[in-house]
Amino acid sequence: MRTVITRTGPLIALAIFLIGTAVASAALLAGPWGAAAPPPQDLLTAPDDPAMLVGERTAFRDEQGASVSLQDFRGKVVVLNFWATWCPPCVREMPSLDQLQAKLGGPAFEVVAVSTDRGAMDALRAFYDEHDIEHLDLYQDPGMAFARAVGVKGLPTTYILDHDGTVLGTHTGYADWQYPELLDWFRARIAAVPGVALR
Repeated sequence: MRTVITRTGPLIALAIFLIGTAVASAALLAGPWGAAAPPPQDLLTAPDDPAMLVGERTAFRDEQGASVSLQDFRGKVVVLNFWATWCPPCVREMPSLDQLQAKLGGPAFEVVAVSTDRGAMDALRAFYDEHDIEHLDLYQDPGMAFARAVGVKGLPTTYILDHDGTVLGTHTGYADWQYPELLDWFRARIAAVPGVALR
């Protein structure tokens, strides 16, 4: 009996450790905006300078190769997301961002997902098709000049901009953008855009 206990004891301890590690990892992967999350304004990191997003005039490009900058989105509440196809949390997040655009996108709101991949735009289009991303426009920053100007240090990184370009907050890492209180918070920002009716 003692021999059995001696051999199985470490195995039991190892099993408990592995289970604990798996649970902790799952909690981290779930991100901060889960079902029991506090209000989004408590989770968004306040920007250093809310009056100006550094790099707002730095160009990135759309699917046709035309230059685009944040100035082109003035008048809209913007969810500016930096991502890449090789980034697992980014890949996991993209369908949620796509649904966010489907629900709220319009004259006063847009999700601007900017890929930092260096590959061809055709590869990004293939990624969208493979993952059923139907509502997001394709944008790319292959040299990461825009990402660096903004101050991105990891992926995914998201900036929330008000209609006048004010940075309302930032978030680094995966987030579930379908959290109901977050959607209500976005709707309140959209309703505050001058001259645009909330749909």
